[in-house]
Amino acid sequence: MYFITPEIVEEFIELGIQYLGSYNLRIFRSNFGVCVNVCTVLFTKIQAWQRVNRAQNQWIKKKHILWTLSFLKSYSTNDVAHVPFRVSEKTFREWVWQTLFTLFQSLTEVSL
Repeated sequence: MYFITPEIVEEFIELGIQYLGSYNLRIFRSNFGVCVNVCTVLFTKIQAWQRVNRAQNQWIKKKHILWTLSFLKSYSTNDVAHVPFRVSEKTFREWVWQTLFTLFQSLTEVSL
């Protein structure tokens, strides 16, 4: 069981404000495809998997989850997708695919 902590939720909201200019649940969902609570659960699962497997020298951060969700939501080319996050195309591409791989490894089941 993974618990949603108010601190992590608040950090995702702050990142949403940073990237979107303001926080609104509808706008957050329309850009990332999920609510803040889902982001928190994904982040918690990834952290737990990385601790157990010690698989990463570079830990996936909350911003990488948002980049990945945005990429999956829009499936834009890297030429376009990296721009709202103010990072290089290479950085965006590397972290999105690293996050996708880690999600694949850490999510053993999907429950609706």
